[in-house]
Amino acid sequence: MALWIVGIEYALPIGIRSGLLVGTPVSFNQFDGILGLADVGIAFAIGQMVEGMILTPWLVGNPMGLHPAVVILAPLIFGNWFGYFAILMALPASTAGLVALRRLRTHYFNSDLYKS
Repeated sequence: MALWIVGIEYALPIGIRSGLLVGTPVSFNQFDGILGLADVGIAFAIGQMVEGMILTPWLVGNPMGLHPAVVILAPLIFGNWFGYFAILMALPASTAGLVALRRLRTHYFNSDLYKS
């Protein structure tokens, strides 16, 4: 994840290789056969999926009040529409938009238009 954040082009393959380069020799020393290697690969894959799809969106979005899907999609959409700098501003802008929509909703519910 850190390699991707700093802009390394092949961050995913580098991360996979570095994790497997550490896990492979340890699994060969600890287990007999290739089954241990498969277990290490599966453990790394599950760990990366949980971190990328559940843990990071929850940890980043929960304090801001954003849904985890917004945390994942906002940088992608902002970056596609507005460029690299917008990726950095996607979550603060999404949070500001959420606050504005909540205030508009509260204002609407307190208005005469809603009460009538």
